[in-house]
Amino acid sequence: METVLKARIFIILLMFMGTAAFSQGNSFDELESQVVEKVNLRLWEDVLLLASDLVIADPSRGDGYLYIAIAFYHLEDEANMNKYLKKAERKADDALQQKIEAFKLEKTAVTNASSFEQDAKVFEKANNGILACEAWTNAWLEDKSRIDFALNAVGHHLDAKEYAKALEILNDPQVVVDPNAQLLIQKIYSTPTMVAKEGYEDAMSNGSEAYKAGNYEQALQQFNQALYHRNNDTEASNMRDACEEEISWQKAKQSDYIEDLEKYADKYPYGKYISTAKSNNKSSYISIAHTYASQGDESGMIDMHNRFLNRFSGDNDIMEIKKMLLDHYFAKAEANFKAKNFSAAKSYYQQYLAVNSNGDRASTCSYMIKRCDRQLNQRSSGMLLYTYDSQSPIGIQFGRLNKRGVGGYLNLKINKEIFTGFDVLYDIDDSGSHDHPGEVVLTGEIRYANACASAGLTFQLVYPLFGYIGAGAGYYPVYEEGDTYFSSGAYWETKWLRNTDQTQLLFYPEAGVKLKIANAIILKYGVMYQGEAIHQFGFGFAM
Repeated sequence: METVLKARIFIILLMFMGTAAFSQGNSFDELESQVVEKVNLRLWEDVLLLASDLVIADPSRGDGYLYIAIAFYHLEDEANMNKYLKKAERKADDALQQKIEAFKLEKTAVTNASSFEQDAKVFEKANNGILACEAWTNAWLEDKSRIDFALNAVGHHLDAKEYAKALEILNDPQVVVDPNAQLLIQKIYSTPTMVAKEGYEDAMSNGSEAYKAGNYEQALQQFNQALYHRNNDTEASNMRDACEEEISWQKAKQSDYIEDLEKYADKYPYGKYISTAKSNNKSSYISIAHTYASQGDESGMIDMHNRFLNRFSGDNDIMEIKKMLLDHYFAKAEANFKAKNFSAAKSYYQQYLAVNSNGDRASTCSYMIKRCDRQLNQRSSGMLLYTYDSQSPIGIQFGRLNKRGVGGYLNLKINKEIFTGFDVLYDIDDSGSHDHPGEVVLTGEIRYANACASAGLTFQLVYPLFGYIGAGAGYYPVYEEGDTYFSSGAYWETKWLRNTDQTQLLFYPEAGVKLKIANAIILKYGVMYQGEAIHQFGFGFAM
């Protein structure tokens, strides 16, 4: 609480002290360098004073606010820390934002480290050394400035005689400089298992004898034992690597799997047997590709082609595999084209060109791709058309045009006179008889209406030309205008009356053609017959 109170007193003094410091003419960079120095020394009260000068030096920058927030954080004044951190964020550019994010990560790490510290203490009270050691290690990994966390973890490793794990922590650059860490390192190296000279020398001697005798597995065990005693020993490390290469090469020579040769070549690009490995790899790729070709295994040939190309780019021997692959692509393309599998045929022609655009059959492949495209563009589709003829200028037709097999259509059409019938309540005949309650005097105006429907089949003639044939029926009412009067002779109104003698239901055949343009637009021409030929036209879209 005393520290927090001091911090709050500093806030009151900041403006006065900051103004005095700024008046000395220090540049922003010089002031920031001084602040960073105080931060590194963890002199947080000095940081508060100097950081205020940064705010005065350049009010447009938020760096000073960030350093004030950091100082309050370490002075355990969370309210002021949050206040000045928000001010810093409001003025942050990209560089300052990175500093802010680093500070937040540091806070999170310290919080996590504190949580692991509490866990470690709980585990120690429960005499659970394994979990306590793990918790102390995690706490140190979160906050590596806490050397005490690292040393606590080392203590548990030493209790369990886990010297290698203890040394792994003690040799960390941030830990090894600590005097207590150095004492622990000396203690570990004084143990018989870590410094036994006889053990190291025996392992190196036995390993060398086994290596000379070609017993590489046994030699590897001995050199690993030597490295256990001296884990940074150059000679033991080199001999271990030599053993591992010999074991890898023996496995590659004896294996039936090409992957083992590849693993050797990848791991030892300048190895002792690399020339032989590369030669064996090349011959294996070609041999296996021949086997795949005889089996018609496309993916296998591609795999061998790509492996060869990746490892031996520019080597002319790849042409042997490439020829197998090209022959396969062309044969598959031809077979699929003959079977009218045009999409598959096109794909194989394209794969041929992708492998070799200048091959003997490249021009043939390009030509055949165009032929495939022409076939693939012949699509079935639905259709929606506006139709017209002299009887019925208002029409709509929908249906389907199938590339193979028949389709169908339905055509509905009217003329505008058909709407006259909506107002017709009475009938009349050629003799003048009518069902109006009064008298009717015809004006001589006549309207010929119709509403028709037809249906039929569509079929391909020569793509993109389709034919159609069908039949329909039409309702053809005739409406006559008349002035109507009451029975007293007074005028009533003018009405349309349907002439029942002239109204009729007619059937008709029709046929014609439809032209599909670019698989999008459809044009129609046809003829319907009702005692005379009536031309039909249409325009619409494929769907």
